[in-house]
Amino acid sequence: MRLDNIADTSAVSAHEYTQGLVFQRSGDQSNYVTQYFLVAKLDAQLTSINKQITNSFIAIKTELADLSMKVTCVEEKITKMDEQLTTLQGADNNIDNKVYQINLKLRDLEDHAKRCNLRFRNVPEDITQDQRKDFLLSYFQELSVSIEDQHPILERTHRLMKPKGVPSPQPRDVIA
Repeated sequence: MRLDNIADTSAVSAHEYTQGLVFQRSGDQSNYVTQYFLVAKLDAQLTSINKQITNSFIAIKTELADLSMKVTCVEEKITKMDEQLTTLQGADNNIDNKVYQINLKLRDLEDHAKRCNLRFRNVPEDITQDQRKDFLLSYFQELSVSIEDQHPILERTHRLMKPKGVPSPQPRDVIA
């Protein structure tokens, strides 16, 4: 169907326009846009769209490959970090065990250090803190205790507490 056969071009339906027979008429009635020209134009546009889609897919594939490489790199780093974490946890457990062993040794040493203390009984209560060292040194000499060092070291002397609620006529013990 051609538009020049129709007296009134407004009577042509949209469906007839899309059938490709005649889509447009120029100002001059002898010059029509034909089906072949439209097919060529549509084919050129289709080729252009296909190129754009192909270029877009290529860009997407490139970005996807880059992301895949980055994910692989991150996974490798995570694996290395997991291995390091496992190693550090083992080292931490080893250190905790050593600290525990050192604490046991420290307690043992403290217990042995306490064994160097001597308990003296029946030291009169009227002897003051300042006089106690001299009193104990003279007490050693009276007993004729053989002391390797001529001046034994008495770092500190103190009296033990009395039991609560129990009156005792005996003086409190002295620890030196």
